[in-house]
Amino acid sequence: YACSALSNMDARHHRLALKVMRLTRPSLVSSEPVTCESQDILGDTLLDAMRQDMRTSKGIDRFALSGVLSLPQTFGNIFLGETFTCYVCVHNDSDDVTSGVQVQADLQTSAQRLPLGGSNIVNVLGPNESVDQVLHHEVKELGTHMFVQ
Repeated sequence: YACSALSNMDARHHRLALKVMRLTRPSLVSSEPVTCESQDILGDTLLDAMRQDMRTSKGIDRFALSGVLSLPQTFGNIFLGETFTCYVCVHNDSDDVTSGVQVQADLQTSAQRLPLGGSNIVNVLGPNESVDQVLHHEVKELGTHMFVQ
């Protein structure tokens, strides 16, 4: 991304915040049902605790998959033929109006640099305003790919 010159600002303070998030399908959270017989020493203590756990599906207490969805915590891998999708957000964190904001993202492979979507130019970005884009690219080449902005 590019912005107008940071005149009158210390180099340590940034006007714009860049956030990039890979969009992937969520997965179901699994719980680990632990039960015991009601005549055991613990009685129904484990079953009661499991029913209170938010990861446990109501009505099917001993089922390992819950109704809770989880987003991946790591960037993960993408395979040939899959579509890479990401969300890019440039947010003006300052109290000033910023002009000439341009969002451009490319995917660098070992052989070429591929533009992801068109270049989004915003003439004026006011305080607490954002520029958002969702970018898609089908992976057609083996090897390492780097997301470049």
